[in-house]
Amino acid sequence: MPPDKWSIIRPAQVWGVGDKTLTPRIVNFLRHAPCIVHFGKWRGANRWPLAHVRNVATAALLAATAPEAAGQAINIVDNEHTSIESFYRLLASVYLPDKTFRSITIPFWCGVVYGAIISALSNLFNLDHPLADPSLYALYSISHNLDFGNQRMQALFQTYGNPIITRDEGVAELRISETAFQPE
Repeated sequence: MPPDKWSIIRPAQVWGVGDKTLTPRIVNFLRHAPCIVHFGKWRGANRWPLAHVRNVATAALLAATAPEAAGQAINIVDNEHTSIESFYRLLASVYLPDKTFRSITIPFWCGVVYGAIISALSNLFNLDHPLADPSLYALYSISHNLDFGNQRMQALFQTYGNPIITRDEGVAELRISETAFQPE
């Protein structure tokens, strides 16, 4: 297929108002957990790239319509660097403001054993969502330092006059809509 007929978008972890996947999973975990749990050497300081839902929507539209996007792979990543610890605390401050959290770190191998059991049971029962967190997939996602550049996204947004939604803007939106969103 000719390059002018395609483009690829690669969003990081999507978050923001309307997110039905990442935010509810983390908030539900925090609601029931006595502390924030990390696995392995990073101790929660690992980079966890996020993509605000409106940045994803704008990038998808531009990838489909802008000639500059033809034949390109576009990483959709917020400009701000975020650690897994800071994102958990950000969500806790919005959805669980009265709850105080300590952070603990468990050896990675313990998480692998737990995640393998959760994943096996979830697969055995053919569940749409893992029985609990972290599954093996979630464990690897939250326990590694992930980092992606967003230069193509920035260039597209700038060319077409689209502002990149900042972390502060996204958090303000969450705070406004917090009463409308109540995770299970």
